[in-house]
Amino acid sequence: MPDKKILPHGLLKEIAPNVWILEGKLPHSSLPRVMTILRVSKDQLVIHSAIAVEDEILDGIRRIGKPTHLIVPNSMHRLDADFYKEKFPDIKVVCPLSAVEKVSKEVKVDGTCEEEFQGGALNALSIPGIKNIELAYEFQLPDGKSALVINDIIVNVKKLSGFSGWLLEKMGRIGKFRTPPVQKLLFIDDKEALREWYQKLALRNNIKVVTLAHGNAVTENISSLFHHAAIVL
Repeated sequence: MPDKKILPHGLLKEIAPNVWILEGKLPHSSLPRVMTILRVSKDQLVIHSAIAVEDEILDGIRRIGKPTHLIVPNSMHRLDADFYKEKFPDIKVVCPLSAVEKVSKEVKVDGTCEEEFQGGALNALSIPGIKNIELAYEFQLPDGKSALVINDIIVNVKKLSGFSGWLLEKMGRIGKFRTPPVQKLLFIDDKEALREWYQKLALRNNIKVVTLAHGNAVTENISSLFHHAAIVL
């Protein structure tokens, strides 16, 4: 594989027990992207939405565990999957069934998330009301509460500077914990079913953290944020 250009990125940040995030840049866009790492057992890591990183960050990842699974969350999040397959040849690359064909063009797919993550510490969740594009993931934390990993269906991005930031705002990709207009167009086939899902999440009291592929993770006021996402949908 040719050398991959590593785009600017931040540091690993632990935001809950066994949950780390790292924010990076996209090529030709100021929209932030976020990688989530979950330690599902003492020494096993699941990486969601890969971001190629410098060696010092790879060393940090190795210190917290062994990457055993890489989730490519949908057919549009393939950019750095091959980087991790090269660095960790034994890693199992998985994606939603609907994304296998396109993801396979960039990296060998070893299985589907629907089959791989059921009945354990990490479970793949279908999202009511959206087309068969991506899944959400619920991870059990040591205290019995949950972390939710959500990909493109919700963004939580503050106002960005420059022309790219202006364009993203016009496209509706900027905003507080909501489904952006472009995702409504591309993803949703039953708005009321998705709204009901958000409302059900708002009623739960065991969600401790939510990570998103684009924007800030949340650890506070989670119920009110899902209620907001339902209202503005």
